[in-house]
Parts: sequence; structure tokens; C-alpha cells
Amino acid sequence: MVNRYFSPAFLSAALILFSSNCVQAADKPDSLFKRQAYISPSVQYIIADSSRNSDDGIGGALALGFNFNRHLSVEAEGNFNQNSMDIKTGGTFDQVGANVNGLLRFPVGNTFEPYLIAGVGALTTDTPATKSTNTSLLAGLGTFIGASDSVLLRLDARYRLDTDDQSIPNADPFEDFVISAGVVFPFGAKMSEFRDDDHDSVRNEKDLCPNTPAGTEVDATGCTLDSDGDGVNNDTDRCPGTPANTIVDINGCELDGDNDQVVDRLDRCPNTPPNTDVDAEGCAFDSDRDGVANSQDRCPNTPTGVQVDQNGCALDDDQDGVANAADACPNTAMGAQVDTRGCELDSDEDGIVNHLDKCPNTPRGVKVDERGCEIKGPIRLQGLRFKFNSVELANPEDNKSLQEALAILKRYNNTKVLIVGHTDSIGSAAYNLALSLKRANAIRDYLVEHGINPANLRTAGKGEAEPIADNHFEKGRAQNRRVELHILE
Repeated sequence: MVNRYFSPAFLSAALILFSSNCVQAADKPDSLFKRQAYISPSVQYIIADSSRNSDDGIGGALALGFNFNRHLSVEAEGNFNQNSMDIKTGGTFDQVGANVNGLLRFPVGNTFEPYLIAGVGALTTDTPATKSTNTSLLAGLGTFIGASDSVLLRLDARYRLDTDDQSIPNADPFEDFVISAGVVFPFGAKMSEFRDDDHDSVRNEKDLCPNTPAGTEVDATGCTLDSDGDGVNNDTDRCPGTPANTIVDINGCELDGDNDQVVDRLDRCPNTPPNTDVDAEGCAFDSDRDGVANSQDRCPNTPTGVQVDQNGCALDDDQDGVANAADACPNTAMGAQVDTRGCELDSDEDGIVNHLDKCPNTPRGVKVDERGCEIKGPIRLQGLRFKFNSVELANPEDNKSLQEALAILKRYNNTKVLIVGHTDSIGSAAYNLALSLKRANAIRDYLVEHGINPANLRTAGKGEAEPIADNHFEKGRAQNRRVELHILE
């Protein structure tokens, strides 16, 4: 007879759906079990088949099982339950059973482990009128729950088919539904020993470094790699290719005692004063060969042979015929034509002096770039560097294209500009779209901080939608990570 609460068809559909979802969710996560035996006592609530003419009953079970691998367990189970007969029949009936069950487990993490269960066994039914032993079959689903390091909880629901055809004359085999709750005591290793709590693919029992940060490369003992053997692990080593036996700082980089950007191992002048310009060997150099080191030379571009003072500046540094004291443009290029103030001529009055003007005959009123040529198309800012996982510019003063754009906007302080951010294709389209707008806004903020009228600036983000190079290669992706300034009017 069909149970008054559940049907086999419903349970079968639930089992199929349960199995499908668990398989799709699993990506080799930790199991709550190792290859080990366990014992599991439980209490049971039996929803009796309506044909039994009885109320629902209470019972218990004790299972002894073994986990063969991360998915398969087999257990032997004994169970007992007692049900009250209805008023017409009177009395009670007892059931004692023994099953062999197979469990198919689906590890999904360190807390829950769902499973499917199926079993076969014998069930003895003892009523006031008859006593018989018959074959029973069961199928169901449940879950283990990690309660502590050595105890798990267990919940499951089962469909039970009892082939008994004697206790009630002319009755079909009985279909009961069993709800079970219990505990599991694994034998042997504690559960924490075979988990991988830091997810570095080395189980706790073998992991000598159990708190490795997520995503860190580790060796067979679970500890962070140090590829160059300098005593600084790869995840914090800013200089991962340090030569063998080299002394390094806490960042894994070679020492530079005088902070001149030349490491001590290569520095021929290890005691260079602070802020001194040095050559590749770490020694101060005199770029203009005027006898004054660059670090002290206030006029580092003095022409060769010009007499200089202790500051490295010539009486007429640029030799433009205008004395320094009256020279409003003291660094005029050698041979350039100047006016009475010592400043170079700008014949086409485009704001770019003649010796820098690559387009000397620009029409009046035309906006030009730093070369003195008409601005056509967007001003493309590339090589911009942002701080890690941030939209904050890193060292914007070092970016030539950004500084040239700032100079242009200062020269044409009423120009309307649209600032458009672009990204490469790494990451989702939605993330890149948001990132491109944020970085366009960062450029706008930088320009405003340096004197550009915010009313003249608008921003937009295009994300990865408008590449100018192939995103399959790093060089192309670097070109696509850009910000463009579009002159509107």
C-alpha cells in the first residue's frame, strides 16, 4: 500500500535531484571522513503504512560501518521499533530488523556531507496474532554534520519496503517512512587531521605550516616556497630572482646601503651622499662635466667649457646673450633666438617655443600638443600605474603622457574634455566597466587637484569594449589599459 504521507515516486525524484546537485557542487572539497570505521547510534520515528492499522512508532538503531574512500561507505545496522495498534485491533506490534546499507557520500566542505543510502535486510514483525520475518528494502537521503573534532551528527529520511504478507491478511507489502537522527563516532584519526584547513592541497596531518594564506604556492610539507633560497618566501619576496648567497633585506631584495638604487654587490661607491645622481656603478656623475656633481649642480645642463660657480651655474648659463640676473628664461637652448627677456621666440604664438615646435606654422587659434602640432583625435594616456587593487594613481608625476596632457589643459583652460577609461579583457565585463569608470574619475580628480576646472571635465568608462590591441598578449593588454582625453570644444 502507498504510505499516507509519501510515495516512492516522490522519493525517487528527490534522490535524483539531490544526487545531481551534490555532484555539480563538489570540486574535490574536504571529506568529513578518512578511510576508517565508525559506530552510529540513532533514534527513529516510523511513519507507518496506513494498511498496518496502527499509529506511528518510535524506535532506535545501531550501525557499525566502514568508509572505503571519499564517497563510499558500507554499514551493518540493527533496529527496533514499537507501534500501537488502532482501537479496533488493540495492543501493539514490535519490529526488529537487521540491514546491510551502502552510503554514497558527497563531500562539500568541512561542515556538511550529504549522502544517499540504500539497503537490504530482514525485518521481524511481532503482532498479537502473528509473528513473521520478511525481506525489507530501504532507500533514502541524509547528511552528516561535523559537530566536533571526533563526533558527527547524522540526519536522514528513508523509504522502507516491508514484504510482510502475514501480519495483516490480504494486505500488500507495507511501505513505511523512517526519519532518523543520531551521532557518529569515527575510530582512529581525528577529523581535523585529514582536512586541509588552509586549502593548500596538503592535509593537516602532513602540513607543517597549517595557516598558509590562500593562493600561496607551497611544497610537500605545506610551507611557502622560497625559489631563490634567500630566506624570504615567494609570497613576500619582491625580488624573486636574487642570485644565490646574496644578503637580502626583509623584502627579499639585495641591500643598497647608500640608497642610490645600485645594490651593494655592484656599487663601486657604497657611501654616496643621499639624493645623489649616480651611474650604473653607483658613483656620482657630472652630466655636464662642469666639475660640479649633479647632486650639487643647480644648472645641470651647462654647456661644455662654460665657467661656472660653486653651484654649477654659468654667468650666462644658456649663453643666449642675456645675463642671468635679467634672464627670464635662463635655460634657453643653445643658439635659440630670444627676446630681450632671454626667452625663445614663438613665431606662430601657439605656446610652444620655436626650437620645440615641430609644426611651426600652426594656424592661429588651433589647439596644439607639447610638440606644437594640432591635436587630432583623443589624447591617449598609457603606462598609467595604479596602486594594487585600487583606483589610486601611483607616481602620476612620472607618467609623461599624463603630464603632457595636464600641460595642454592648463594652456587651454576653457577646453571641454571627455575622459574615457578602458581596460584589458582580464576579469568580468561588468567589473572592467566599473573599473574603467573609476580610473577615468581618478584621472579627473588628479587634473582637478592640479588646477583644471572640474566644470570642463566629464568622465565615462568603456571597460574592455574598445580594445586597440590584441588582448591575447600581455603587450596588447598593456596598450588596452589606458585612459583617453577627448577634446569636445
